Amino acid sequence: MNETNNQLWAKGDLIGGRYEVLKVMKGGMGIVYVVKDHNYSSETGLPEVLIAKCLRPDLAVIQSLRMRFKQEAALWLQLKSYRNVVRAYYVESIFDTPYIFADYVEPGYLPNTLAEWIYRKITPPEVALCLLFQIIDGLWDTSFDNIALHGDLKPSNILIDKTCTVKVTDWGLSHATETEIEEFKRKGPYNNSESGSQITFSNHGTPGYAAPELSSNKLQPTRAVDIFSLGVIFGEMLTGRIFPKDASIQRVEETLRFCFALDSETRLVFAKIISEFVGSDPELRMKNYKENISLLVQTFKRMTGLRMRPPRDDSYVHDPIRAERIASSMRELDISVKKIRAFGEKILSVEYSNNKGED
Repeated sequence: MNETNNQLWAKGDLIGGRYEVLKVMKGGMGIVYVVKDHNYSSETGLPEVLIAKCLRPDLAVIQSLRMRFKQEAALWLQLKSYRNVVRAYYVESIFDTPYIFADYVEPGYLPNTLAEWIYRKITPPEVALCLLFQIIDGLWDTSFDNIALHGDLKPSNILIDKTCTVKVTDWGLSHATETEIEEFKRKGPYNNSESGSQITFSNHGTPGYAAPELSSNKLQPTRAVDIFSLGVIFGEMLTGRIFPKDASIQRVEETLRFCFALDSETRLVFAKIISEFVGSDPELRMKNYKENISLLVQTFKRMTGLRMRPPRDDSYVHDPIRAERIASSMRELDISVKKIRAFGEKILSVEYSNNKGED
């Protein structure tokens, strides 16, 4: 196999003679390789198995996209180590192709993406709330590293490790603070003369999960972008469906009637919050955000008997032990193999049969 700039690697290949490909995952614009580092040394403090993310070969030849990818890498690398964030370690160019090397969240007896949890119907309301709170914590932590918003939240970008800990991944260019965004606009690659192409902020986001203002060149995206995505994701965890923008309280509440054993009070609370999160007006999303999160925390307490401080936000002092409190709550809820087995024995029979006797 020739080693060229547009190389597409397969399982068993050695990237750059160093990284053995264990698995290949393809996305809309990029490719993620799960690799084993043959130069691994425990002294470096880095994991032996990582992910190596790069652009698709057909897109890697576009100079503006390569520039954007490098700027994405720079933003991701500036993030510190946080419990609910996938950490990137370094960037390496191999055969003139840049790769971001980051943590690999290995699947265990449960899938390692929220998308799979939703597909396999293992997100009952209590679990959905625990996962949602952790996503919010991950977003809050990164604000200390000048990341104003994620911009592309969706179930496939939300990983879940063996301890049921959420890890938000895929941090890109559109996630910079407003100051950094303006600087990128001034320097490129938004207007790149070499390729003749033009990339703007509005190109970011995934249909169904992207806030409507991302498709407008007139509105400066804010944290309200992520609130919209959170509303879609929460609704999908509960119902398996993606609610469109401006979904009414009545429509959401009616859909919730067919999902899980929710009492009328809980249905109405969830319907109110989801409908307000997916509203078209970003200012209203922001205005009602803290009140809605507080409602979710109160509902969680009523449903489970567990007390939980609201997810961190600008008004809260940094609490380094909050993540452990969430993990403890997950344990108290018995979010374990036995719990999930009982909940979805028919759906996950193959996975469970391979893990008999484990906790």
